[in-house]
Amino acid sequence: YLCGSGKVKTNDGFTMNPKEVVFLRGNSDNAASGYIKSIRLWKSALQQSQMMKKCGCKLPRAAGKCSKGMITYSPKYAKYSASSTYGGRKMGRSYNSRPRLNAQSGWVSGHYHDQYLQIDIGQNRTISGIVSQGHSDWNYWTTTFTVKVSEDGSKWKQIECGRIFSGNKDRNTMVRNMFADPVYGRYVRLYPKTWSGRPSLRAGVTLCEKKCSEARLDFQMDGFISKTGGPMLTTPWGEGRFIDPKGEYDSSISGTVLEYSHVKDARCRKKCEKRPDCVAYTARQGGHRGCYLMGDVRQLYDNSGYKSFFMTDRTYYKLRAPYGYRFFRGQGFDLAADSCVSSKTGFSLIMELRLERTTGWSRLLGSSSWGQKGFYVKDKKFTTYPTTTGLQCDEELKDEVFYKFGITRNSEGEVVMYLNGRECAKATPGVADHFAFDTSSIIVLHDGNHHYEAEGFIRRLMVWSKVLRQSQMAKLSGCVEGIYSKKECKKQQDFVPDAKRITFSSIRDRNQGRFGQGRGINSGGSWTPARNSVEEYYQVDFGSNTTLHGMKTQGDSGNGWGITSFIVKISYNKKTWISVECRRVFSTPWQGAGQNEIHNTVFQKPVKARYLRIYPLEWQGAPSLRMTFQNASVAVDAVTEGEVGAGGEEENGRRDKEEAGP
Repeated sequence: YLCGSGKVKTNDGFTMNPKEVVFLRGNSDNAASGYIKSIRLWKSALQQSQMMKKCGCKLPRAAGKCSKGMITYSPKYAKYSASSTYGGRKMGRSYNSRPRLNAQSGWVSGHYHDQYLQIDIGQNRTISGIVSQGHSDWNYWTTTFTVKVSEDGSKWKQIECGRIFSGNKDRNTMVRNMFADPVYGRYVRLYPKTWSGRPSLRAGVTLCEKKCSEARLDFQMDGFISKTGGPMLTTPWGEGRFIDPKGEYDSSISGTVLEYSHVKDARCRKKCEKRPDCVAYTARQGGHRGCYLMGDVRQLYDNSGYKSFFMTDRTYYKLRAPYGYRFFRGQGFDLAADSCVSSKTGFSLIMELRLERTTGWSRLLGSSSWGQKGFYVKDKKFTTYPTTTGLQCDEELKDEVFYKFGITRNSEGEVVMYLNGRECAKATPGVADHFAFDTSSIIVLHDGNHHYEAEGFIRRLMVWSKVLRQSQMAKLSGCVEGIYSKKECKKQQDFVPDAKRITFSSIRDRNQGRFGQGRGINSGGSWTPARNSVEEYYQVDFGSNTTLHGMKTQGDSGNGWGITSFIVKISYNKKTWISVECRRVFSTPWQGAGQNEIHNTVFQKPVKARYLRIYPLEWQGAPSLRMTFQNASVAVDAVTEGEVGAGGEEENGRRDKEEAGP
């Protein structure tokens, strides 16, 4: 490999005397020692290609220099592989098989010699270098290594003809080795040559930053690289953990156990399918029997002795299942987006996020020029600091529930906030230059003060260099809205539907009069489903499309049970169901003995629908309900079935297909 060239001005330009050539010998201070295999001499100056061929060196395909910046690619564990792993565990499943940069632990080889760690970039790209760390917990690190690259995973070529790169000297310091010339490839292998303790690495690849498309970034949280190109997310305050949305894991689960039985995988799944309150199950592996049916899931634990499965078709999986990027307090991201996104003409952002706690302060978004100011969740409200900006959404947020938080800011400084695609606050704040973004440093889910740090899961982060319209924010958030009433109802009344118009997913005990259909406030019987589950629902058929303003609700009259939060869906044909107000979670303020309190739930805008469903999200004791439809203008301003789906943007159309998600 050509590592240096030039004309020597001393010692007669190093002109060789063929009658006297001395090898590997000097005075006592400069004498060499070692082993030698061969010596070959030519009477002409060989070209670079000839020297490489004589030495058996084949270089990877050369790539051009990076025209923009560079990013460090450290993918999810499924993209890593190795010649061996200490203990034989799969990548990401133990403290010996986590080779991502900044991961807790690292990769440790199962053997000492001829070992490698491999990274799959996913496609052929320009590779500029390697970033490495040692093991985070033990005094294991790789001090020198070589690198090979392949375009197809079978034909490998050495970087710089087998150059030995200097590696790490401690556990956690990142060492960046840049190649003399960028190369083209998809797969990268690092071969430890010398090490401390055992061959051990945490490693990533330095890639050329791709030009972002359409001045937008889309991080789908299967790694830190945007699907649209552009800069990457960085984790200067520590890295969390990626959990794939596949619904199947080599893990055990903590949460509420509904049932245990001494059966194997296949029967375990069938038992879970039969129970609407079963959201996941765990089965023991290795010839052992043991089946746990789960009513909720708190956490996944790496455990090769178990296999866990989510029921991915159920509401719980979409609404609460703990997958995506798991971040802990004090972590978060820094995004230098200025090479792709500018805030001069406008700025938009959507993040799909689940917070472990919504009480106190949790910072969602900041910028380097704002100081402590920014967008927060405070005491269950999506708001800002300072709180005097006039920007606060009225919906009460729930712990461990995914929401899509949206923000837009135009060039005049007007800021609009969204929840699940629903506009919930608008103002021109008089702080931080009206929250003007410094796109060279967008701070996501990090504050610096432990009391204001967020913790939870993030599934997606999208950023645009323009102001998105309300309809665009709704569509990108998966919100499909129904028909709003354009007229103010002249006649309003409370409405209790006939018993024949009420159906439900299940009922607790038909033989007990108290568990009836929940028809009417202060009635003797409440609806209580057979199981405490977010999959249960209470359904009403109004007979024709009806203008609905809201409802009055109570809990059960005798047990202290009651629904404390719920989601409302409407339909025009009983096939396509649309969440009211973009899957807004409606809350009741009472707990325990307040089950007889009447709570009014009023929709932001009156909606038209024939069918309505209530899905309990949280409850006290059991999800019990008595209800009356408040100000239901029955058969007034009704629309025919033929009108459904024909509305334009004024009616917030898009009713031609079922809403994605709960």
